[in-house]
Amino acid sequence: MSRITRTLRISTLAALAAAATMSLVGAAPAGAATAKAHAPFAGRLYIVSGTIAAAPAASPTSLSVQVSGGNRAALRALIGNESDPLTFAVNARTSYVAWTASTRGNAPSASTADAMKVGDPVHLRIRARAHATLANLVARPVRIVNDFAAAQRVTGRHFVFEGKAVAIDTTAMTITIDVKHGSYAALNALLGQSATQTFHYDPATLFISWTGRTPHAYLATQIKPGDRITLRTRAGGKTPLAALLAAPLWKVNDREPASSLAAAGGNLVVGN
Repeated sequence: MSRITRTLRISTLAALAAAATMSLVGAAPAGAATAKAHAPFAGRLYIVSGTIAAAPAASPTSLSVQVSGGNRAALRALIGNESDPLTFAVNARTSYVAWTASTRGNAPSASTADAMKVGDPVHLRIRARAHATLANLVARPVRIVNDFAAAQRVTGRHFVFEGKAVAIDTTAMTITIDVKHGSYAALNALLGQSATQTFHYDPATLFISWTGRTPHAYLATQIKPGDRITLRTRAGGKTPLAALLAAPLWKVNDREPASSLAAAGGNLVVGN
């Protein structure tokens, strides 16, 4: 079995992770496996955050948003902008996802444009070429609109483990996964451990299956060995792997979209 090592090369959030990465590199054993940044989809992910400025129609071609921030790529494009609100293009392929408070975090469900109200906090996910201008971004149809009007604030570090399901025991309520990708916190917890690990779930764990960019509820019994799944949990930043394995999972995603995985920082690759 491949083993996670102390070398993590991160292309996203580089400024935040660089110091931690350097401290791990110095202790890496010779000839060991590595984890590197992974670009799972063409183009760069731009996330624009803000609030809905005008109530959209049932089948809109644009979305008016009072912009308040974004990820690093989006902020670069927004520097110098004097227009507020901004109008972004949407089309029939744009997915609308509503997030609602649940036991351990927020649960996604398929929604529609006309379900959003003025003032709803949203994140727009746009895929475009690197160093795209603001004019490029507003013209590119938004891929996913996340509506957080009914969401709650969650605490703890986000641990994301993505890979292929190895085994599912619905009696013991466990999922064994061969981890291929993950967030920085997740891979850091796996240092020196096998990439194949067994996690626990309970009745409060969310099971979400994705058809394209649209989420649907599904059951643990529907997971099959070989399925590509993402396991998510939240805990303190230095929580050891044993504690993460023992605690019930927050969410299990089946065929999670690459852009969603990237937005959660879960696209670092476990190499051999």
